[in-house]
Amino acid sequence: MGEINGAHGLFHKSIQMMALAVERPIRLIQFENLRKRVNDQIFLGKKRRIRTNPHATDEEARLGAFVEQLEPQVSYAVQEFNRKGYQTECSGFFGRHGEKQVIFGSFVLGEESVRKLSEIGVEYIEKGRNWNWVQFDPVKADLNLMEEKWRQIADLLPDTGKPADPSQSNGSVIFRRKFVKNDLVISS
Repeated sequence: MGEINGAHGLFHKSIQMMALAVERPIRLIQFENLRKRVNDQIFLGKKRRIRTNPHATDEEARLGAFVEQLEPQVSYAVQEFNRKGYQTECSGFFGRHGEKQVIFGSFVLGEESVRKLSEIGVEYIEKGRNWNWVQFDPVKADLNLMEEKWRQIADLLPDTGKPADPSQSNGSVIFRRKFVKNDLVISS
């Protein structure tokens, strides 16, 4: 009798493992598809923006991108990070399949902020003064859930008292050359 239960248990365990093996790729495919839809929307939004109003606002000049170029789930957080003094360089889907969410930038977070982020399942990775990031693994490929999490993260960070310096990435510098009338607009 024990052998039958043992065999049944092994069979049940192998069925569970096969289900997990199928579930993971489906989850990753969902992230890939969502990332592609978002990138397509951003491409069209940027084209429309350039056609209708090719002049960057002061905030866009600082960011080095039109707000239409920000992924929708992270747009509020990127703007809030920068408003609070945390310079961002890159944000949104990350990972081979887009299964992670990140904001990279030239910012350093204090111990209290790092602790609070950790409590809500967000990782802060410090690579040095000029390249750090916050990231989390979304529960599922759902822009609304991701945006909620990003709002929670951005709202948790303390205001430094001054806006972030303008982004200095190559893409940001090129953006300003093309779409900002006067560089004085972005001086700190």
